[in-house]
Parts: sequence; C-alpha cells; structure tokens
Amino acid sequence: MRKLDLRPVMTVTSQNSNISQQEIREALAGVVYENLHLVSISLALLFLVFTIAHCVVLPRPIAVPMITVAFLSAVLFTGLAILMKRSVITVRYAHQTTAGMAQIVLANSLLHLYLTREIHQTTNILLLIVGVACFCLSTPYFVFVLLTALIGWGLIVWSLPPSPEWLHFGFAMFAATVLALLTYYVRLRTHQRLERLRLQDIRQRTELEGALIAAKEVERLKDDLISTVSHELRTPLTSLLGFTELMLARDFPHAKQRDLLNVMHRESLRLTNLVNNFLDLQAITSGYPPYHFVDVELTPLLHETVTVFAKADEKHTWETSLPDSLPLVHIDTDRIQQVLANLVSNAVKFSPDSGVITVGAERQDMMVKVWITDQGIGVPVEALPKLFTKFFRVEEEATRVIGGTGLGLALVKEIIEAHQGQIGVESTQGKGSTFFFTLPLATPPSADGERNLV
Repeated sequence: MRKLDLRPVMTVTSQNSNISQQEIREALAGVVYENLHLVSISLALLFLVFTIAHCVVLPRPIAVPMITVAFLSAVLFTGLAILMKRSVITVRYAHQTTAGMAQIVLANSLLHLYLTREIHQTTNILLLIVGVACFCLSTPYFVFVLLTALIGWGLIVWSLPPSPEWLHFGFAMFAATVLALLTYYVRLRTHQRLERLRLQDIRQRTELEGALIAAKEVERLKDDLISTVSHELRTPLTSLLGFTELMLARDFPHAKQRDLLNVMHRESLRLTNLVNNFLDLQAITSGYPPYHFVDVELTPLLHETVTVFAKADEKHTWETSLPDSLPLVHIDTDRIQQVLANLVSNAVKFSPDSGVITVGAERQDMMVKVWITDQGIGVPVEALPKLFTKFFRVEEEATRVIGGTGLGLALVKEIIEAHQGQIGVESTQGKGSTFFFTLPLATPPSADGERNLV
C-alpha cells in the first residue's frame, strides 16, 4: 500500500504554530516559578546569617531594629518557601512573589543605609538592582522594583549632608541601573525566544502525533474498505459466476432456469447496491453532486416508502404513525428518499423473524422528526456510538449472517447533516431498534429571494 506523505502535514503544522503573547507570559512565569522555592530558602538562610552578624557587628542602637527586620525577613522567606512547597502560591503569582521578595531585601538594604549613614552600604542596593535584573522576567514588576530602589536611595541621600562620595556612588547607581536594564532586556528576549521555540515544539509534536493517529486511522479505514468490499464483492460475484457456469454446463427445465436467474438477479442487485452506496458516500463527502432543495411535505413521501416496501415484503406487519399533514421541510427529495429506503431496508433486514415495522413522524418545535421502529435483533449498547461511522459493522453471529458493508448508515448520516438535521438511534438488544432523524422546517423566501431554514 502506498505510504502516506506527511510533509504537507508538517508544513501546515509549522505554519499554524503561532504562539500568543499570553502563552509566552505564562511560560515566563513558569520559568521564574521553577526557581522561586530554592531562592526563598536561600534568602531565608542568608537573612538568618545576617541576623547573627548584626548581633555581633552592629552597635546596639542600630543592631536592635536591624536584627528585628532581618529576622522577620528570614521568617517571611521561610513562610514563602512553605507556601510554595504546598502549592498555596502557584505559578500564577510568580512575578508578584518575585517583586515581593525583592522589596523585602530592598527594605533591609535601605534601612541599613539609613541607620548607619555609611556610603559603602549603597553596594547592597547596587547588588539588589543587578540581581533583580538577573531573575525577574516581568517588565512591570522589574520597573516597579527598580524605581522603588532608586527613589528610596535618592530620598535617603537627600536627607544626608552633601559629600563627594555620595556623588561617586550616584554614578555607580546610574551605571548599575543601565547594566540592569540591558541585562533584563537581553534575558527577557532570550527567554521569550526559547519559550516560543519550546511551545512551538510541544504544539508541533502534539499536532504531528494527531496527524500520525489520523494517518493510522486512514490506513485502518483503507484496510477495512479493502477487506469489506472484497468480501462483499466476492460473495455475489461467486454466486453469479457459479450459476452462470452451471447454466452453461447443463440444460435445466424452464422452471429451474427461472429459479437460478432469480438468484442471479438478487445477487446482481446486491452488487449494484454495494457499488452505489460506496459511490454515493464518496460523492456526498466530496460535495458533488450538489443538493437540490425544494419545499416538500413529508407525509406523502413516507406513505409512498411504506407502500413500496410493504408490497415487496409480506413477512412483516407495516404500520404508520403520521398526522394528517406536516409542515413543509426544505429538502433534497431524492436524498431523503435514499435515507428512508436505507433505514427501512435495515429494519426489514435486521428483523428476520418478522414483526411490526412502524414509520412515524411528528413536529417537534421547529423541526420534523421521522422515526422507523422495528422488533428485530437490536444493537448492543457498546456498538451504538460507532454505528454511523464508515465500514462499522456489529460483529455478532446474527448480524454476521445478515452481512452488510457498513456504508449505509454513514451515508444516511452525511445526508441528514447536510440538511442541518440530526440522526440517532435507540435500541434494546433482542427487542428492536428505533432510528430517527430530524429536518428543519422551511421558511418563506426573504426579501432578497434567499430561503433560510428555521
């Protein structure tokens, strides 16, 4: 069998793998969140060390507030680590949590600078600015932390006496800010591209897996088609060939010849129906030939169908459940006759022990519902969802004897859906089935001459 060429599928996949900005933002939040737990634990330990260092190094008036703030910061970072471990803080709040952690560190650094009035404490703020640029991946929160650090440092410097060292560290703050902005921009663009590629890869793999599954399904349907059609073709062809050879080899009485010809005629009809069903299904699926819709009342059409089948089948009892009239429906008459013939012939075929076959219809809101009920062998519950798929046949002894191609109900479904209707089945195994379909009511033409379905 010819192998499927997946290159077009891959081309379409690559063209349709556009990643939205929202997806990129969510992916960046995931990148930040992956490291938040480790960072929070590290900062908790760091501020615990700071607490001890403040006790040893700082003078008492300064040590008390610094020890308190450092210890509370360690507790906060520990709490954040616990909340993330228990998934109370989720990836949705990754950027907010990052900004909050940066603000805690900044508060310690500004307080230390304010209390000690030592110019070299500005270094802590410089490290914070660069550190946030190396970790944050959200522009609004990064700008917020950066502005907070610059404004806080500026207010403290403004409150202190002028000094050449402050000017020197002012230039250092400016340089750190520029470096932080460049670092953040490069990191953000790099991660955006990496995450876009990663998401595209995931999407392409998913779509390719779907394409492979679809390709396998196509292969399976081809195998089923070959198996089904070859089996269904072989049976009538074998009969035709056998009886033809028999009639050519021997001379039979006229009555016997008629019997043999009747069998050959039935097998020829069976073969014709198989080919017609397959061709009709292919034509309808491809949209050709087009439908020819007209306004029709269904009651005469249903009576005609019952009359035709009742004359050809005397084994079953035929009943109708029809109102005196039904509202008009906008349908392709030939196609709906094909639907009725298919469903009614199935009712006959799958109720081999005779019984009552009922054809009914009624109006339901803005639809007309038609149903065909039989008292035949029914359909197993597990087979109902697949009943209208191509080439599906119930694999049971009773149905295997009856045979079939599995194309009829798929054809019916295509026709009904083309009419904007729905089709379904209710069945109890051993008691019979009811196949039903709906057709929308027709409406008068609009002002522009177009006709709509209700």
